[in-house]
Amino acid sequence: MRTNSKLLVLIAGLLAITVLVWFSASIQAEQKTYEIHPEVILPGYGTAAIHTIDPYGRLIQRHIDQAERNLDAINTNVQDILEKLDSIDTKLKVLSSRTKRIEKALGISQPKKSTTRQRRYREQQDICCPAPKRPHRHDCPHQDLNY
Repeated sequence: MRTNSKLLVLIAGLLAITVLVWFSASIQAEQKTYEIHPEVILPGYGTAAIHTIDPYGRLIQRHIDQAERNLDAINTNVQDILEKLDSIDTKLKVLSSRTKRIEKALGISQPKKSTTRQRRYREQQDICCPAPKRPHRHDCPHQDLNY
């Protein structure tokens, strides 16, 4: 009986060792792997051109930022001007309608507008012959006879 119990202990021990090895192998198989992508920035080593280009790039970026701010300010000013012009236009329309009603109530008629040809003739007479007394049409040597 002693041999059977020794044999039973031996089998139980072998079975325990086998289970232990089997569990340790399955734990190692489930290891996870991780990918790490570190960002390492190394300073630029090189010629003096690198030391010249970097400040120039920063300077250009500052000029671009300043130009954008100026354009935004101009856009704001233009919007303000447009709003002001719209309000002036509205006020002028109101004044024009009031003036027309007043003229209609008082019976005032609008003067006839002179034609472009008549206006040019008068302007040319004033420029060519600025005498106190206007000469007749054919007396002025500078006059264009197409009028």
